[in-house]
Amino acid sequence: RNDDVVAHAAEMAEQLAIAAADRHRMERDVAALKLLDSELTAAESSTRDRLSGPVLARLRPYADLVFPGAELDLDDGLQPAGLSRSGASEVVKTLSGGPQEQIAVLLRLGLARLFADRGSAVPLILDDALVYADDRRIAAMFRALEAASAHHQVIVLTCRETTFKELKGERLMLTR
Repeated sequence: RNDDVVAHAAEMAEQLAIAAADRHRMERDVAALKLLDSELTAAESSTRDRLSGPVLARLRPYADLVFPGAELDLDDGLQPAGLSRSGASEVVKTLSGGPQEQIAVLLRLGLARLFADRGSAVPLILDDALVYADDRRIAAMFRALEAASAHHQVIVLTCRETTFKELKGERLMLTR
């Protein structure tokens, strides 16, 4: 019986040593994952800060035409997050469809301008955009699109000929 207790204690000591080694390995893995998470978060933040400032700087002149005096905030994925205007801050997702749509177009204008300023002009193609814009906002968006066209190509595809007749630029019509 004494031998059984000694053998069982030895077996338990061996299992404890294995568990302690496993625990140590897992603690190292957790520490490595925490370090990796921290480094990735810092790199993401640095990239966002490095890009969001220039994008917001290029977006601002266009946004001032549509939302005078407003400030746009971008989230970690460089998506519109907040709009501050008249001393109040609003979450973009809670805005009605029109402002959300206009902000999305303005952000694209800012990104396209950033590419153009860095020597890699890309065309901005809008396909039936601005469907939720009222008369005042669509006129302001037209001014923003026209201003952007001085720096890069802006292509607007639409079936709303009457609404878009005030937008300056070259008009192409599809024919058979």
